[in-house]
Amino acid sequence: MGLIGGSASTNIYLPATAKTWPQLLAELHDKECELYVRQQGMLTISRALPLASSFPEVDVLLLSFATTLGWPVISKRITRLLVPEFQSETALHLAAFPSRSRVKRIKKLFRRFALNTLKYCAFPLGLYRPTNNLSDLEDQVRALVAIASAKAKKVVWIQHQPMRDNRIWLERRVFDKYYRELINTLSKVDQANFRFIAFPAEFLEQENYCLDEVHLSELGHRNLAQFLHHAGVLKA
Repeated sequence: MGLIGGSASTNIYLPATAKTWPQLLAELHDKECELYVRQQGMLTISRALPLASSFPEVDVLLLSFATTLGWPVISKRITRLLVPEFQSETALHLAAFPSRSRVKRIKKLFRRFALNTLKYCAFPLGLYRPTNNLSDLEDQVRALVAIASAKAKKVVWIQHQPMRDNRIWLERRVFDKYYRELINTLSKVDQANFRFIAFPAEFLEQENYCLDEVHLSELGHRNLAQFLHHAGVLKA
């Protein structure tokens, strides 16, 4: 079993001993299952292409992408003008856990208000857009599936879905458009050894996620592994 996935497939923000859904899924498999992983934060389809090309041959290859595909990001033309702590790719992400200090919580609230204002100002200028271009989406998906199919007898694309309750309207609007197009593109892939799975509606509960509504909690990793096991993703 192999996995190419983003940070949402790791135990980032969790204790080092916490098991991830790929590890738990391998343990739930009826037969002994060796796990090969290639995981990278901020993973996009284009960034996954070289990872897939160098991947060893496996029986089942899982592809898992999270919000980097669709959440808009502020152009470097703006971020380079900001203070250093706001210049990284992850600077505008929500915190995974609440601050214990009331003062820090208040500071984060004001910071979030300022950054959200910046997003609304940048969007009409074309400076707040997703990393991936929708016009390239189908070609990128087909290219990755083709490479993955050469490495595995079965390819399963597990499309991560975040909660969106704490996101501003603009982010939800942009992401939802991209997510719908991605699901539509995946559903049109006509290949015998390919399957794609989206998160079930009942999974989208806060208990399964960290506070950032993207990365999974320990319970979320366990529940996702159980769901994928019952869905038979590792069966021939």
